[in-house]
Amino acid sequence: MNARQHAASKDLVKNMHATNQYGDFFGISQETFDHVWSQLTDPDGNSVAYISMEIGADPDVYSPIREKLQKEADLELADQTDLEFIDKFLHGPQKIPNYSGGLGILAGDTLKSYADCRLPVVAISLLYRKGYFAQYVDSQLGQISQNVEWQPESTPGLYLLKDPDGSGRPLQIDIPFFNEYDHETIASAQVWMKIEVSNSLDFFVPEILLDYCLPKTPSLIRSAASQLYNAESSEIKAIQRRMLGTGILPALRALGFCPKTFHLNEQHGVVLAIQLIADELTAMLKHDRLEAATDEQILQAARIAAEHLVYTIHTPVKAGHDRFTKALYSGISQNSCHRILDILAHDDENPHSYNFTNLAMHVNRSANSVSRLHRDVTHRQFPQFAHKISAITNGVHHLTW
Repeated sequence: MNARQHAASKDLVKNMHATNQYGDFFGISQETFDHVWSQLTDPDGNSVAYISMEIGADPDVYSPIREKLQKEADLELADQTDLEFIDKFLHGPQKIPNYSGGLGILAGDTLKSYADCRLPVVAISLLYRKGYFAQYVDSQLGQISQNVEWQPESTPGLYLLKDPDGSGRPLQIDIPFFNEYDHETIASAQVWMKIEVSNSLDFFVPEILLDYCLPKTPSLIRSAASQLYNAESSEIKAIQRRMLGTGILPALRALGFCPKTFHLNEQHGVVLAIQLIADELTAMLKHDRLEAATDEQILQAARIAAEHLVYTIHTPVKAGHDRFTKALYSGISQNSCHRILDILAHDDENPHSYNFTNLAMHVNRSANSVSRLHRDVTHRQFPQFAHKISAITNGVHHLTW
């Protein structure tokens, strides 16, 4: 290596390390990191929060950082901190089992495309310590499922964020759950961040992953948080959806992010709509006793909240549309939110249940299906919302494939 190559390699490693009050990050320059962070924290900006129950973006499939290191980096020029990061990217686990299939792959490809297009987006999902089950097929027993254990701490590009108070403790958010008597229980989540970089390493999309598997979080909630699409019971399923939906605003606020638009990739995170409506009602009533709101005030607050939400619906299959009995939901949520659900999540076919697809259809400024044929089917399924359901055909991130 000549002197010029030596200097270039040294600058390469130096320019792949960024830091702020939440931690140290590898793969992008400080200038790029600060630019993206300033866009996401700009109250006058136009950033987007992309919400998905699952995100599939495994480093072994596509990793511009690893490719750059393999081609151009001289490891002898890196300091100890950078060497630890580099070792993860070159030799660490290359699977992040936070997805089950098409919905997660679409989310991952979407976020990688956002990064390449330099769009100011932050994604939010959950971190599942047991991932999604691995499947084995036996000729006599049929499908055999097995938990997937993985180590987020060792995974390249995934960072446990620090509390900015300087204590060195992990950043945590607290989410209230309620029983049928409206007694509060707190579930705590650590905040992880995965960086989805552009192909040229000059932009990135942060993926915020909420990890509820903490000792102080109630055991039922920890169980719901451990595995993607845990379907042990309807209660576990409802809790998992609520963990995602109610964690969005606290996580964004803890990081100073202030998106103007929230994009629901399916209705799994639609509890966010209830929070946005509750915030509007609190401002409208000038107090937080939401049970005092009239039906018209709730509808007015929903119209305001809808201006901040867009929604992608993926399936006409009924099993893909979350319904929870009112009795079940009263055991995990605050009484004041039931009024909102009674008005906006009513299910004509199942009057004793809440239909969360109906809620997502009610509270958005725009909804889209995933093909023109699917649009036509969705129009027939939801004729009252047909005027705002368009068709956007799913695409792929071509550099991945």
